[in-house]
Amino acid sequence: MPLNIALNNISQGVCFFDGGQRLIICNDRYAEMYGLAPERMQPGISLREIVDLRFAAGTCPEMSRAQYLTWRDSIAISDKPSDTIVELQDGRTIEIRHRPMPDGGWVATHEDISEQKRREESFRLLFDSNPMPMWVIDLESLHFLSVNDATIAHYGYTREAFMQMRAPDLRFPDDRQNSNAFLLTGEMSQGLKLWRHRKSDGEAILVSVYSRNLQYAGRAARLCTAVDVTERKRSEDKILEQKVQLDTAIDNMSQGLLMFDADSRLVLCNRRYIEMYRLSPDVVKPGCTLRELIEHRRKVGLFAGDPEEYCRRILGNVAKGETSIVASELADGRSVQVVNRPMPGGGWVVTHEDVTDRKRAQERIAKESNEHRRLFEMSQDLILVTDRRGTVLRVSPILKSILGYDPAEWIGHSAADFVYPEDLEETREEMRLSRRGQHTRNCETRYFRKDGGIVTLAWSGVWSEPEQIHFFTCRDVSERRIIDEKLKYLAHYDQLTGLPNRASLLNDLKEQFDSSAGSAANPISIAMIDLDGFKDVNDTLGHSVGDLLLKEVAQRMSAAAGDAHIYRLGGDEFVLMLPGCGDPRHIAQLVDNIIKRVGEGFTTANHRLFIGASAGIAIAPPDASDQ
Repeated sequence: MPLNIALNNISQGVCFFDGGQRLIICNDRYAEMYGLAPERMQPGISLREIVDLRFAAGTCPEMSRAQYLTWRDSIAISDKPSDTIVELQDGRTIEIRHRPMPDGGWVATHEDISEQKRREESFRLLFDSNPMPMWVIDLESLHFLSVNDATIAHYGYTREAFMQMRAPDLRFPDDRQNSNAFLLTGEMSQGLKLWRHRKSDGEAILVSVYSRNLQYAGRAARLCTAVDVTERKRSEDKILEQKVQLDTAIDNMSQGLLMFDADSRLVLCNRRYIEMYRLSPDVVKPGCTLRELIEHRRKVGLFAGDPEEYCRRILGNVAKGETSIVASELADGRSVQVVNRPMPGGGWVVTHEDVTDRKRAQERIAKESNEHRRLFEMSQDLILVTDRRGTVLRVSPILKSILGYDPAEWIGHSAADFVYPEDLEETREEMRLSRRGQHTRNCETRYFRKDGGIVTLAWSGVWSEPEQIHFFTCRDVSERRIIDEKLKYLAHYDQLTGLPNRASLLNDLKEQFDSSAGSAANPISIAMIDLDGFKDVNDTLGHSVGDLLLKEVAQRMSAAAGDAHIYRLGGDEFVLMLPGCGDPRHIAQLVDNIIKRVGEGFTTANHRLFIGASAGIAIAPPDASDQ
């Protein structure tokens, strides 16, 4: 019969029962599934007889016969469809779909889902223990159906929170519209797009998502795996930024730059090189050979000579690891210096520098008149000529007398190599100003002599834009500076005692009050100290003994003053100043200690002398006035 043929060719076990719980028909798969003899499964056999046969065959569920019959009877008399999954005694898992019929009977399908269950258990194990964040979402509602532990740990939401969320909730509000549109297309994500996700603390991360569709708990779902690429993207962006910076720096070099690999093929070429020789970027590009490049230069008229011989010479020097420096004259009158430097691995780097202006400037200098040359050689001021980088091109012979170097020892070196380190930045700034058109006059810079000494030179400079050259004249002002320092010292210090004088006191007071000293938060204490009996020493023993006594008094006061400052106003008048002190007891104790030390007597010029001291104290702000 066609019906029997159809039933016996499906993968599920099928059985029909009438309202009296007797078998109407079942297919061979049903008998095979439960280990029943087909000849016993004839129409009319009762459900209880079939149950007995199954218990005898060991293919009943994990329950007693009475329990099974009670459960089976409850399903048989139900008028509602039911789906049940049972575990058999032999370890298999069967899914039973029970569908009632109008006469009280039913039809049931029995499907062995043991393999499917094992796959689901394997999936669950891999899902739960996977170190990568993974989740399953419902394709229709986009709600989370399951998340693994790695997702919870990485995103910071609890499992309960995830179960209340939809996939778009991981996005920032500005991104949700695009995210929803993508998810609803049903298109699978294979890590080709980067998505911005939001963690529970609001932190933004970039993730690459891999997904596939599947059935999950009977629902159309999507399994997603997220790879956090935030740090990788930052690193890539940093590398890209550095590459852009490097490319920009290379393209803005004043020299043409080329790099070749071991096969003589171009790896890198900057814009300056192409502009220098008016070449085509379509020819001069990565992969171009040295020979092709030279042939291209010959065609545009900016290479003279035999390309074959030129390439052979360059490659020969590179093979020997030798740097070659070649100066060449171009057909348009320019002079170019070409330097080939070998690299490890067989490649090499080439720089092309247009030295036309430099060469012309050197030629002009070489053509100076004899009068100018004699002036240069006989000048008692040091005359110095440098390029824009500070490299010395020429220096007058007086250098030997002033700094101890022969001129040849400076030429080709940077003048900065001989400058005292603390003066270097200021000197460079003055040179930068000079290049902007400002004349630099009477700047003072310290230089090292060859013997290690230090000489101060006062220099003036001018920048020649057409020649790109600095001209300097320098004069040794070391002695004048020493005198200036000495005059400055004499103006602010007492010559007899070495203490700061009245001018120093006034300057220090002004500085203290300008910096908010003398306020309640930052007081100042001052004491005026006069010597008692000093006039008698001068009158009886002479001013020479009096001067010696004043020196000893100054030393004793300074030793007893601690953190306070001692000044000599003149004669036998001294001042003590203690910033930050507003305590009358403290300043009084300090002054009292000084008076006691002065009153202890002195042995001066073989005379035992005793003098006293008296003092008046004032404290700002209590004793201060704005008048």
